[in-house]
Amino acid sequence: MRQTDLRQLTIFVIVTATTACDNVGWGGVALSIQPPSERSGEAAAEAAADTTVLPEGPILYAAAIDDETATLRPLVELRGDSLHALEPTGDRVLFNTRFIDREYRPGTEFVLLSHGTRVGTVAVQEVLAADGSFCPQVPAARGVAELTASAMRRPPRSAPPRPTSFLALRKEPLSPRPHGAYRDAQIDGAMRAATFEIALAELRARGATSPPDWIRARADVTPLPTTGTARAFAATYLFRDNLALEPPPSEGYSLFFVAEEGQAGFTPTYVWFRSYTRADKAAPRFYDHFDLDGDGTDEILLEVFGAERAWFAILDRSGGSWTLVYEDACGAALATDQSPRE
Repeated sequence: MRQTDLRQLTIFVIVTATTACDNVGWGGVALSIQPPSERSGEAAAEAAADTTVLPEGPILYAAAIDDETATLRPLVELRGDSLHALEPTGDRVLFNTRFIDREYRPGTEFVLLSHGTRVGTVAVQEVLAADGSFCPQVPAARGVAELTASAMRRPPRSAPPRPTSFLALRKEPLSPRPHGAYRDAQIDGAMRAATFEIALAELRARGATSPPDWIRARADVTPLPTTGTARAFAATYLFRDNLALEPPPSEGYSLFFVAEEGQAGFTPTYVWFRSYTRADKAAPRFYDHFDLDGDGTDEILLEVFGAERAWFAILDRSGGSWTLVYEDACGAALATDQSPRE
């Protein structure tokens, strides 16, 4: 995947040429061509100056499901092998109006995805105003969700609770995707032990305070699908903080990492560390994985919580490790502390 410079958005200018032809007659009646009126000239000038352009490619959505109702929030535009931010261009009101008309017509269907497979659909019923606590600030929608039996079935008591969040794509531009069963998360003892060992090593390397309660500090752990017999997982550890929109204490921090199994056990292949004494809050957790650019390899999507806003970031596989290739403008402006081991 090509890394995208979020500071640049391509803007296409639509130029409308206006011609006026009037009083066309036959049978000896004279042909008269009238000059354009003052108002039509103004309309042409307005059209020429219109820089309000909708995204070109399919849009990836986050779908949060409560009971049978799904809320769809736009995340990022998928264009070839690149990702483009969904920041409104030109007039914001006009952008929102056009976006709603194209994406959220009543009854428009979206396909729900989990682990890259289809697990249900959502039919749009109503439009929601842009939420100031979520970035990008583009209109959202709500509708009725229908999930497959495997996605609705309760997991075994020993398994983690099923997530109520999925990815979604509008049905029309959706490329063929396989239908599949929702897979239960499986975390074994070796993986649990590895989360603590890696977290301890990464925090010590940065001189960060160890949490007094390691179990409580581990806010999230999710197994990741891999090829072959090797295993992998993503984990989030927080110190005096929560995976929520709330101001943290200045001495708090967030630690997220992806770890993969090798001959020497589990080793980190990506680490995100944010000390709140150095920068604003940015607490990420694994959201889902999806082949965004169609290259046969899934990318990892992270949901990131700040003090007042939430946003998404994307990791791409590069060699034997993961690289941050996209972070929404809300997060990029905070300059995430990706400091290496000290």
